[in-house]
Amino acid sequence: MSYALKRKLPTIYKLLKKFEIYIPASTLLWDKKKYKVNLKIISMLSVWKSWPRLKREADIVFNMYEGGDLIDIGAYHGVYSFLLGPKAKLEDNFILCEPDPDAEKTLFENLSILKRLFKKVKFQFISEPIGDGKNVFKNPTDYGHPVYSAERNSINTLEKKEIILQSEKIDDLVKRLNLKPTFVKIDVEGAEYSILKGMPDTLKDFKPLVMLEKHPTLLPNNISINDINNFLKEKGYEVESEIFQDDIAITQVWKNYN
Repeated sequence: MSYALKRKLPTIYKLLKKFEIYIPASTLLWDKKKYKVNLKIISMLSVWKSWPRLKREADIVFNMYEGGDLIDIGAYHGVYSFLLGPKAKLEDNFILCEPDPDAEKTLFENLSILKRLFKKVKFQFISEPIGDGKNVFKNPTDYGHPVYSAERNSINTLEKKEIILQSEKIDDLVKRLNLKPTFVKIDVEGAEYSILKGMPDTLKDFKPLVMLEKHPTLLPNNISINDINNFLKEKGYEVESEIFQDDIAITQVWKNYN
C-alpha cells in the first residue's frame, strides 16, 4: 500500500491492509514473469524490490541460484521461496525453517500461494529451531524477530517466560529428508555459529552456496564474527559476494572453492 494513502487516508489504509490477503493481484517476480498472488504478498515483496539493501540481496541471490534444494533457515514469511521459485527445477525441495509461532500464520498463507505458483517444487515447513542439536532458549531481540540460542536471556528468566526447545542439526535434517542442498540461507538473529556447527557434513558433501547474515550485536558472549568466518574458511569456503554491512548486520554469500 502506498505511503501517500497511509498518510492521507489512514482509516481506508488500515481497512485495505486488513483485507489485502483476499484481494487478488498480479506482480512480476525476479524472472520478469507475471504471477497471480494477492495484495499482501505484493506489499511484502515491494520492500525487496525498492529498498536498496534488500534489492541488492535479492538480485545477487537470484542470479547465483541455479536450481536445486533450498534450505531457508529463518524463513519468516517465505520471501526466498518467491525469489528462487521461478528458477527451481522439477521436484526440487524448498525447506522453510521458521520456529517463531508469530510468523506461522502468514507463512502458511504464503505457502498455499507458493504451492500453486510452483507446482514442480516440494515445499516443507520445519517448526523446530535449527542449531547444533542442543537445547536452545527463545529470546527476544530489539529487531522484532526472536533468536533461539543456547544462551539464557535474563528478561525471560525474570518474567518466567523461558521457553526451552531442542534444536535440530542441518546434517540430520538433510539425511532425514534425503536432501541435496545447493543453496542454504541463514538469517537467524545471532544464532549463526551454532547452525553452522550443525552442518559440517552438508558443507563437505554438497558444497551449497551459503547466504549468511551475521549479527555482531546479537552473537553469544563467547562467539565472535571471526569464529564464524574461520569455521567457513576451514570448510573450504570464501566470500563470493559482499552484499551489505553495517553495525547491525553483515550480509554475504559464501562459496566452496575446494
